[in-house]
Amino acid sequence: MSMLAMPESECQEILALFRLHLPHVPDAWLQELAANYGRDAVVDIDPNDVIDILSVLGEQHRIQTLLTEEEALEKICSRLRDALEARGIDQQQISASLLMIHDSSAKLAEIGDLVQRVAAEYGDSVKKGWAWYSSMHLDTPKRLVWVVTINVPSNSDLLE
Repeated sequence: MSMLAMPESECQEILALFRLHLPHVPDAWLQELAANYGRDAVVDIDPNDVIDILSVLGEQHRIQTLLTEEEALEKICSRLRDALEARGIDQQQISASLLMIHDSSAKLAEIGDLVQRVAAEYGDSVKKGWAWYSSMHLDTPKRLVWVVTINVPSNSDLLE
């Protein structure tokens, strides 16, 4: 859905909500997430959904990559897979995924394609969310941030 920037007071309320429900998430991430609701943006995720996604038990990893002009979606997805592999993360272990796109020039259709491509690689059991945050600041880098929760089964789970 398209929304206008929320006032700073509402962003602070969202930050307080995040801090209350997500004490295990680094505060810098929470501040960034809450601040994004203060920008003119297409945001397709409710703050309560962010809480739900980031509350899934497991180890959280944040993968960030810069976006370049006219870069093919396949290349972006490939970089995300490479980043997972470099951290030793098996895609089948991902139990939650929050994708954030910071790019004021991106077209909504392209963003939808990217979200679909990333989401297609995971089963329906993965909790997913995404948001596109446009930035009015020219010095803000265009980037993609992906937070994934890894739920590694214990040895006893593997025996069942």
